[in-house]
Amino acid sequence: NIGDIIQINTTKVNSSGLKLGVYQYITNIVGNVVYFGFSVTDSLLISDITTVVVYKANENISIKDINFRFITNSGQQGISLQNTFNCKISGLKAYGGGGNFGLVAFSISGVKIIADNLYADGFLDIPRLAYGYGVNVSGHDIYVKNSLFNNCKHGITAGSNDFVSTNITYDGNTTTNGGGTSTIDAHSTCYDVNIINNNVYGITQTGIWLRGKRGVIKNNVIIGS
Repeated sequence: NIGDIIQINTTKVNSSGLKLGVYQYITNIVGNVVYFGFSVTDSLLISDITTVVVYKANENISIKDINFRFITNSGQQGISLQNTFNCKISGLKAYGGGGNFGLVAFSISGVKIIADNLYADGFLDIPRLAYGYGVNVSGHDIYVKNSLFNNCKHGITAGSNDFVSTNITYDGNTTTNGGGTSTIDAHSTCYDVNIINNNVYGITQTGIWLRGKRGVIKNNVIIGS
């Protein structure tokens, strides 16, 4: 149906071993032809496709001004919103338990997503400098802005292991004490990523890691520890 989200799963992978599936918003249907809201970035053969899943989009969601506080090693997560259309989260704060926490404070997939004025602290396994994301986004037309992430392996990261995401912008965010690598990150299934006007403090290796195709990194400040 028009307005549904369709996910085409595939065996086709990129050089990192991540799958190049299709995740799209259906804008029109004429006869047997289905029109998507965004260009399909990688060509697929019928033999590449394993399954096709259609989701009823969770539309027009707005969540704001909630605080989350988690227990060490609890496996808890603040917000998980999947298959959304026109979703905004703002003013959310998450205090992780540290240790081997290894999850995501805020996770969203869909189309037309805004994540604004978020805060996450304590999503980092200190001995290994591993695990722990402040916010993870995937899909199309996504903005993460004006947010602060402290003690997270990736304060901001984007991408799915199963499909390609496009048109992603990180603007005006700050990450501190990320420890290991890429506190601002986009996985190799992310295309057309704009990383602008961000501040990265206290990194020991990589501040920004853009792994996919076509991106802009501009006007960012990176200061090592």
